[in-house]
Amino acid sequence: MPLAKHTIGAKIFGAFAAMSVVIGLTGLVGYGILSAAGDIAVTTFDGPLMAINYARAAQTDFTEMQLAELRFEHAAPKDKKAIAADIADIATTFDADFDVAAQRSQAADEQKMIAQIRPLVKRWREARARGDTAELERLDRQIDEKFDLLIEFHTDHSFIGRRQTADNVDHYMPALRSLSLRCCWRAASPCC
Repeated sequence: MPLAKHTIGAKIFGAFAAMSVVIGLTGLVGYGILSAAGDIAVTTFDGPLMAINYARAAQTDFTEMQLAELRFEHAAPKDKKAIAADIADIATTFDADFDVAAQRSQAADEQKMIAQIRPLVKRWREARARGDTAELERLDRQIDEKFDLLIEFHTDHSFIGRRQTADNVDHYMPALRSLSLRCCWRAASPCC
């Protein structure tokens, strides 16, 4: 049926319905893009960024244990019990922070590094209990190096997640721009 046989009201209603469909599609595409970007941002924050924070916190806890150990070595005998208790408290905090870093670490290289750090810290605690300062110094360097690598892995994976988000947005932007321009062109053209 030719469009000229319809009333002006029917033409306006048809144009309104067509524009509603186009606007709805634009909204759905926009929602899909925003949802995908949001999922990647949440994954990045909950994964690598939180893993970085907790790995750094665990590294700081370990440094505090090292400093407390130095205080212990040079403390008067009456103060050693309090410092040993302080080291035990810091060790508990270290375990909690390191456990969260391990939970948030998703990549195989991160998990491998975590598996290497745990036994080193255990050996460090045993060497501290024995008073083996030479072993403590050797383990200090190894643990610090492993933490640096772990944090570097987390940072690399965080950047990959950021790049993935940017690529997703860049991929959908031309389609969304084209759809928006078509909507504007259609709205500006006569509906007859």
